[in-house]
Amino acid sequence: MMRLRISIGLLALIPIMFGAISAEQAIVQSSTVQKSADSSLVLAQGPVAQPQTQEDDRPTFFDGIRGIIGDSPAFDDNDATESLVESLNRAEKAYKEIRRSNREAIRGMNRQVRVGTARQSPHIVVITVPQLRFDQLTSMNRLSGIRNSGMTFTNYYAPADNLTSSRWSYLTGNLAAKSPAEGRLNRKESLAESLWQAGYETTLIGTWASNQHPVELGYDHWTGFPSSSGVVARYPEFFFTQTTRAKIMSDSDSKQATSHQLITDEVTSFLKRHQRSSRQFYLHVGIPFLQGVKSKENIQEVDKAIGQIVDSLNTLGLAGRVCLIVTGETSHQIAADVDKNLPVVDEKLAYSKSGTNEGNLRTPLIVFWAGKAKRGSISDFPCTGVDLLPTLMNVAAARKTPQGIDGISLISEIQGGEQDIERLLYWKMKDGGQVARRGRWKVILKGGEKQLELYDLKNDPSESTNVAKKHPDIVDSFIVDSKPQQPVDSQTL
Repeated sequence: MMRLRISIGLLALIPIMFGAISAEQAIVQSSTVQKSADSSLVLAQGPVAQPQTQEDDRPTFFDGIRGIIGDSPAFDDNDATESLVESLNRAEKAYKEIRRSNREAIRGMNRQVRVGTARQSPHIVVITVPQLRFDQLTSMNRLSGIRNSGMTFTNYYAPADNLTSSRWSYLTGNLAAKSPAEGRLNRKESLAESLWQAGYETTLIGTWASNQHPVELGYDHWTGFPSSSGVVARYPEFFFTQTTRAKIMSDSDSKQATSHQLITDEVTSFLKRHQRSSRQFYLHVGIPFLQGVKSKENIQEVDKAIGQIVDSLNTLGLAGRVCLIVTGETSHQIAADVDKNLPVVDEKLAYSKSGTNEGNLRTPLIVFWAGKAKRGSISDFPCTGVDLLPTLMNVAAARKTPQGIDGISLISEIQGGEQDIERLLYWKMKDGGQVARRGRWKVILKGGEKQLELYDLKNDPSESTNVAKKHPDIVDSFIVDSKPQQPVDSQTL
């Protein structure tokens, strides 16, 4: 079996609205950049599942009493039976609420008290987009403005080719190849829970890709839409707040709010409530694509939504107290109307139907952190979505950080240092194909094939020349053994 060896391991100035904010602390509102041709995305439609809170499915005391009521001839009086069942249901509801309160009290006993350095750590805002390519930055002035005021990671990769697995990796700091069926999460390994334990208030506004409920995974609050594909209706009928599904009503002019308006209004409301809060917050904003909207318009709508969030941060005087991260949860999966090469800074990235090339995997990671991330800086350090969890734990000055994860902290890079490490990045594709990168070298084993392809990304970022025969020793360094190929499973990582 042939296996890949896996190592676990804002420039323009803007008017300053409050004297307390310096130009260095404000996120730029727009930016003029060189334009290039825009391409279209294929927006995969997936099933929408309403997130469910986790409940123990074992029979309870109340189930037993219901059984007795149903089976015993002593309860033949229907009116008396219905009254008894109603009382039993009320008692069970009260019991569950008491259990929930007790669990939360016990959970909070070990929560970090934020003193010293931790008390000075910033608020954290993470904005994610379902799919984002580097070439699209040229048509996103607001996002490019953040890029010019912070750091852009040009060798950042989406951890998976689908939203559910990618979100799982981001929330756990582990390779997507290790994700269980349906990307189910354990609360203890969730980024939201880890930041909550570090003393942060945790909130999710926007799309949620799992059928597990966010409030069961460490989020204090959730408002948004369930969507496994990151695509929602432009004018949604319902909006979820915690476990309540609310029907969206038109305003007095019979105008209905768009999904993006609902999200940005909710973000602005959240930021206003926390403008002078003594407790730091972690806010994840999942901005969706709009169903039935062309790619170029979708990107413009996403950029507009990002701009509105930036405006709120600036207006409320929060820009100097926030670490803002914007990234794509996936990059690009092949579409017939996409240019053969996708430009990234001064490079051209190739794509393929197998989804294994740089154009399929790389997505922008942009970090704005006043006084920490140098304005207009670029990092070419190879990294991926698994690195966000340990990075954010460092940003939060968390006392306890999850151990044994695949990701590493990027805080040194963000603050202008260099990572003295060469590690292996790994992807497993849906068709059994595998991709790995270590330093300048990248190997591809396409699904159903036996021969590894090797590319020198330093000299050949477009992956135009397979140099496997020229460097057999490097190819061998990626191979565990030479038995007939079969997909790598999580136990081999």
